Amino acid sequence: MSLFRFRPAILLVALPMLLLSACSQVDLIHQKPVSELNIKAQNLLQQGNVDGALSRLEAAHDLAPNEPTTLFNLAVVNQMKGNDDEAIRLFEQLLAMPGQDAGKIEYNLGIAYESQGDHLLAQKKPDEALLAYKHALDAYQVVAGRPNPPAKLKDSIDFLQDKIAHPEKLNELTGLDDNAASTSQVDPQ
Repeated sequence: MSLFRFRPAILLVALPMLLLSACSQVDLIHQKPVSELNIKAQNLLQQGNVDGALSRLEAAHDLAPNEPTTLFNLAVVNQMKGNDDEAIRLFEQLLAMPGQDAGKIEYNLGIAYESQGDHLLAQKKPDEALLAYKHALDAYQVVAGRPNPPAKLKDSIDFLQDKIAHPEKLNELTGLDDNAASTSQVDPQ
């Protein structure tokens, strides 16, 4: 009779272990298709088919939403397509994951923010562009403090620091004069 009383307790202890085991088996089942989809996406990119690559990566993401390689590739392809907000969101999601190459992610995050700033500038939104450039500069400066930063990083940092130090130049680049520019100015510091 005492054995019967302990069975539910054993089941409560064993059930979470069984569920964890089942979850890892599901991950293993999806690992091969996800890897194959990433490889197909890379091949499509090499052929210049960005849309095809994006669809393969989205399929891989549906199978394994937190798989780092897929997230990184999806962020890069979104950036290539001009989807800066989505690229930034994915790079930031990757940064929050333990064990990732933060330097590589920060560098690409900086590129995405810089691209976002360029797009905002083209849309005649200098204040928003300035904010994006500040985020890019922050990301680049993190990378610059790491060993072996990319060679062109210093040029990018200098370029962004100049834009941030002289926000009036952004108005000139957009064709906006001081009267037509928005009244809210982002503090360059």
